[in-house]
Amino acid sequence: MNWIDIVWPMMGAASLTLALIHLLIWFKQGHQTAHLMFAVTGISVGMLAIFELLMMTAPTAETYSVLLRWMHVPFALMMIGIVAFVRLHLQVGRLWLGLLVCLVRLVSLTRPSACGS
Repeated sequence: MNWIDIVWPMMGAASLTLALIHLLIWFKQGHQTAHLMFAVTGISVGMLAIFELLMMTAPTAETYSVLLRWMHVPFALMMIGIVAFVRLHLQVGRLWLGLLVCLVRLVSLTRPSACGS
């Protein structure tokens, strides 16, 4: 067993723990949407850690490419969560710019890959 097999899930678990704490805070104080966005970001980072560990142990290049393609979904959720958290909690930034970032990231999810596979 490699040290990465131990440390990588621990990092994902730390992100999921922070996400759970902020999700519970949001359940208690529903008007503070910034906590929900932080929880979405934490869950996405935990999912990214799982995908990265699976990619490190991928037996074939095809498996690696499929995992890499699916990894963009939690990455997009993470970006949306970060943009929304900055807008809601810090109350800074231009609304149109944040919406444009989220829209471009979501559109890039639907675009077929350039590889042609």
